[in-house]
Amino acid sequence: MPVLFRRHRLSHFSRMDPVSEPKMVAMTDRFCRSQLRLLLTVLALIPSLAAAEALVAAHRGSVSQAPENTLAAFRWAEGVGADLVEADLRIGADGSLVVIHDVSVDRTTNGRGKVSDLSLGTLKDLDAGGGQPIPTMAEVLAFVRTSDLQLLLDVKDSERIDAQTLVSAIKGQGVQQQVLIGSRSARLVGALKTSAPELKVLAMIPDVDSLDEFIARDVDAVRLWARWARKDPALVDAVRRAGAEVWLTTGNLKGKSLERAVRVADGVITNRPGEALYLSQQHAPRAL
Repeated sequence: MPVLFRRHRLSHFSRMDPVSEPKMVAMTDRFCRSQLRLLLTVLALIPSLAAAEALVAAHRGSVSQAPENTLAAFRWAEGVGADLVEADLRIGADGSLVVIHDVSVDRTTNGRGKVSDLSLGTLKDLDAGGGQPIPTMAEVLAFVRTSDLQLLLDVKDSERIDAQTLVSAIKGQGVQQQVLIGSRSARLVGALKTSAPELKVLAMIPDVDSLDEFIARDVDAVRLWARWARKDPALVDAVRRAGAEVWLTTGNLKGKSLERAVRVADGVITNRPGEALYLSQQHAPRAL
């Protein structure tokens, strides 16, 4: 089963119109007309036999068109047509859960200091760009609930954030089917799978040597860096043999490099969601 709702795209054969069908018949002596029609019918009725498009997650919502990790960025990603927004989760000094990428607020806001040293009140007073505040996890979950988006929640402070806190927040908003939790901690993965096995978890492994540790905790998907998959395609096979989906972080990759990632992955986390969506709709085969 796919980690999240996945659109299915019928193969080229199943989209042929009546004019092009005779051309295909003429090109091959292996199928008669009736056999070809039967094949098209099967492909149309059984989407699982057709190629699945890679899901596209907009990295931090946007890193160029709107202030990253803000509701404005997530709205932009929704407008582009992304399947998911990726949001980074950290914990403040008072236990508040806020969406921001860096350890400190220095780069993305008008403030200074570590997120872990600042209270929610202080964090909310900061300008995250264009007058946008730093959103809380609750605000992002509420936004996703009323949108067509799904959410990849990248738990940056995976060793400090409690699994039950995440579970309660997600269930409280009723978005269990819309959230994929990205964990950098095998401990957190285990706790999530114990307390809420219905929630989907993406292992954001820190290095290839930790793959087995995360796989052993029954993750639903594994995030690999695209460069890892290019260097060692066996990693992709290992993840799939374990019954997990393969997600690739592609960052600023574009053109042929992004195309290769889209062809092999079940999902991509990208700074270029528009291009990735186009490529996902064009390409089905999964081979590096």
